[in-house]
Amino acid sequence: MGTINIPEQNRPTGVVPFGPITVASGLTGFLMTVARCTSATPTIWSNAASQIVLTLDCSYNGGTIYQVGQFRWSSRGGIELDKFGVEKSSWVVRARVEPNQPTHIRGTFEIVNGPIRTSASIITL
Repeated sequence: MGTINIPEQNRPTGVVPFGPITVASGLTGFLMTVARCTSATPTIWSNAASQIVLTLDCSYNGGTIYQVGQFRWSSRGGIELDKFGVEKSSWVVRARVEPNQPTHIRGTFEIVNGPIRTSASIITL
């Protein structure tokens, strides 16, 4: 399936659009990963006041019309711990799209209270 990689770099406050990409037949969902701040990577998305808002819009008719805001997630920066007290190295979002399979996806990667430094990938499953 397709992958969109957003390389590690400094990103100012604002919106970065990505896509559209054509989705291969058999899509069941998406896996999105955004690098987070850890003790080992203190310059990656370190400000707890900063936020990333990720949206995905799907088209079911060949990319002519998109359902805007169909998927939306957000997370704040800084070090985040899992339930065992271990630092999370990434923010991971999974979404299912069955039984209706889109033909195309596009989206936005919005930075609030930036700038931040991070990278991301979106994989169609």
